[in-house]
Parts: sequence; structure tokens; C-alpha cells
Amino acid sequence: MLPSEKAELWMRRLLYALLIAIVLYLVVWMTRFIGGVAHRVIEQRRPPPEASLELARLVRAPCI
Repeated sequence: MLPSEKAELWMRRLLYALLIAIVLYLVVWMTRFIGGVAHRVIEQRRPPPEASLELARLVRAPCI
């Protein structure tokens, strides 16, 4: 194998490794971003503590 072929092979391997690292970084970043947005949405949709106390009072109220 010629020296130039060896250099080309190593350069190709390096670029593939770099491409894989970039793709993995994007997957991790998107997962954290979507997870953060989902967490905020869940927090916003959760009823306030006052509402859950009122619901508990209504459930415990005697039926007439």
C-alpha cells in the first residue's frame, strides 16, 4: 500500500469518526431539548395545589 493510500484511508476513517460524533451530539442535544420542553409542558398542565385541595374537599363532602 502506498503512503498516499494509507493517508487517504486514515483521513477517511477520521472523517467518518467525526461524522458519527456530530450525529451522536445532535441526537443527545435533541433528546435533551425535547425532554426539557416536555417537562415544561407537563408542569404547565399540572393543576395548582389549590385546585387539588378543592377537589379533595369535594370528594370528601357527604352526598345529600
